[in-house]
Amino acid sequence: MYDFGERGIDDFGHTHKKIIPASRKLIRKTKYGPRLKKLERKLDVQGYDIPRQDIKCLKLKNEKIIRVGSDDVDANIKEFRRSILPYLNKAFTKEELAGMELYIEYPSKRLIAKKKFGGVSSEWLSDKKKKFSIIELAHKKDGLTAVHEMLHAVKYKDGRVIKNVHLDEAETDLESMMRLSPKDVKKIDCDDGYYDFVKGNKCKARREDVETIKKNCDLRDKEGLTSCIKKNIKKTHIGKIKIPRKYRMH
Repeated sequence: MYDFGERGIDDFGHTHKKIIPASRKLIRKTKYGPRLKKLERKLDVQGYDIPRQDIKCLKLKNEKIIRVGSDDVDANIKEFRRSILPYLNKAFTKEELAGMELYIEYPSKRLIAKKKFGGVSSEWLSDKKKKFSIIELAHKKDGLTAVHEMLHAVKYKDGRVIKNVHLDEAETDLESMMRLSPKDVKKIDCDDGYYDFVKGNKCKARREDVETIKKNCDLRDKEGLTSCIKKNIKKTHIGKIKIPRKYRMH
């Protein structure tokens, strides 16, 4: 799974609103700094030639195109359709997915090599301040982490990312769990994510947090779930965690 989340612990300050790397011929200077001349259908997000031959364009349930790539994408794309895509389509509404500009590295060799994170997300700014997200997944069948990272991307697109990084991660952990089916929630290790910071019985804490949100929020209203969880986060165990000093942002 996703441990504490690289975005929340290591590099939020470095990845927030960066410019997508690309060859110099695609960059133009503006008063806001360098910008891509245009957002390509098969965007080169890692510095490779455009269009990349190892990127597949897939449709979400709202017909929105997302890009999925890796060095051996042809061998992996069937597994992505089977193990990841259904989670994304089920956990988010068509409206939430509208306007989504997304690239998913699947699987991510960088994360596999690190052996630390199951998934990370980063936010970028493209031509004309168009928001773009990159998600990296280490494991081919980890739809649960894909939902967590996708939620980061949706919140970024809609301008719902909060400045308190750790609180944002805690809320995202909780909301990701509430967007999953009860069967899938049981698959999550009790100490995954920021629940590792919860004192005492973490499994019990998860169960009680689920009941708290069920009682106070309408789970069918997914677009309103973020704001409802924000209002009720302090009633939950994960909303009362204390971050160890070594994980605090300086």
